[in-house]
Amino acid sequence: SGIKSITLRHKVHLDLAAPEKASDRPQTQALQEGETATVTSVGKFQYVLEQNLMTLEKDVRVVRPTAGGQRDTLTCEQLTILLSSTRAENTTNMAGWLPRRLEVERLIARGADTAEDPQRKVVVLTSPANRCQGKRRECIYEPLTRTVILRDPDGAFLQQAMHELRCPEITL
Repeated sequence: SGIKSITLRHKVHLDLAAPEKASDRPQTQALQEGETATVTSVGKFQYVLEQNLMTLEKDVRVVRPTAGGQRDTLTCEQLTILLSSTRAENTTNMAGWLPRRLEVERLIARGADTAEDPQRKVVVLTSPANRCQGKRRECIYEPLTRTVILRDPDGAFLQQAMHELRCPEITL
């Protein structure tokens, strides 16, 4: 019993903050201490507490600060965020129902399954600092290993400066 999920119907804005430094945590994090990634969506947000799973829908945009004041961006139609509780902080907050510290374990971005506008079918990942842009139907990001996977049966696309790469799956 109790609260199983939280749903917001539209116009969602999340700020995902970097974890504080800890000796048991690897130094290869997507965000540095004190940085915040912003996630917005026009559509629905749902958080299933028992699974530590967040889903955002419709015109989803993730913005992450990078060096030199630039920003990496990810745009998609559906974003799933899988969270994990840290072992050291696996206790509940004062309300008693939500772990104190949750960290992003995996992001899964998808384009629209059926869309009249071809731009809505793809996920677009842009990194000005790396002069890089990737596009396709699915993008998976794992912050712990800093691994990005672009997938599309019709061929994922990655462009860095003047170089282009196309294949069903690209791992960065």
